[in-house]
Amino acid sequence: MSNRSFPCFVFLILVVTLLGSNSKAQASDPIRIAVQEPGKFSVNLGLAFIPFGDRFIASDNSLGTQQNYAINFGVSVSYVLDGQASVSGTIIGAFQLTRTIAAGQDVISTLINATGNVNFLYHLELNGLYDPTLSFSLGFPWILGTRLSARFIRDPIVIRGSLGISKPLISQGLLLVAGTSIIFIANERITLSSQVSTEIPIGTLTLPTSSLTFRVGYTLNSDTLEEWGLSITLFIGGNITRIGFSFDWNR
Repeated sequence: MSNRSFPCFVFLILVVTLLGSNSKAQASDPIRIAVQEPGKFSVNLGLAFIPFGDRFIASDNSLGTQQNYAINFGVSVSYVLDGQASVSGTIIGAFQLTRTIAAGQDVISTLINATGNVNFLYHLELNGLYDPTLSFSLGFPWILGTRLSARFIRDPIVIRGSLGISKPLISQGLLLVAGTSIIFIANERITLSSQVSTEIPIGTLTLPTSSLTFRVGYTLNSDTLEEWGLSITLFIGGNITRIGFSFDWNR
């Protein structure tokens, strides 16, 4: 087992998928997105595949290559406390297989890791036109966050924007987090969506990171809003660009 750490985008790609599919945008009536039934459980499962590679100068000054294949599996469960408040928890496990060819050697290594978070969400104006929501989260590795979001509906399009701040508890600085999603409800079964999110470090020399996700959702049951979705995510951070593919199911 290697002692390497996972690149941040390995977890981020599935996190974006789980959060995006949790919006329940598959409802044929977009107003239903904000409706919450007290005592209701929702479950969301996600699976992501992220292939990526790198080149580097080996110890003998030759060109080395590294090919990585990461597979993520995530589970998200939410519970509605009342008409305005809900809590949720997410766990994501990751497995990465790496093949490194350098200095005349061909080495295969593996890496396993996990992350998770708990989140509290409160609708400030239930069923309002803009549905403003405030959320607080605690993630592992230890990070605190808060976020304010709102939506705009122009049937059949739903636009939601968010702005928040996160504070890593094991490092310096803050993260300014912003995101926008656009959902097109094609019919009672099919939705198309895109989501852009950006993290801007404050107080550190770390470069900003961004992701762009396109998703197709298909509603299996319009009453329970059971849905599956396919997504492709582009991650950009500094001089790193990665693409991930994911599948999710939620109910």
